[in-house]
Amino acid sequence: TNDGVIIVHCRGGKGRTGSLCCALLLFSKRCKDAAHALRHFAKRRTDENLVGKPKGVETPSQIRYVKQLAWHLDEYQAYVDSPFPPPFCAA
Repeated sequence: TNDGVIIVHCRGGKGRTGSLCCALLLFSKRCKDAAHALRHFAKRRTDENLVGKPKGVETPSQIRYVKQLAWHLDEYQAYVDSPFPPPFCAA
């Protein structure tokens, strides 16, 4: 939108949505590393009045993907302000 807002959703709103949101936070340099992106997403997604523990990306493979992406972005400096696209990441 013109306000810079996007809406992303999957069935539970944690795993697939969280992985994509964390990737965008990393790619845009809004978070400094994978742990920061994962914590930020979990905190912003969770209504602390309803749930005690933050609910974010929990599946090991999705957490691993976020960490791999963070490594690739850092290794190749392929962030949103880079003239180069993100590198191919063979899993």
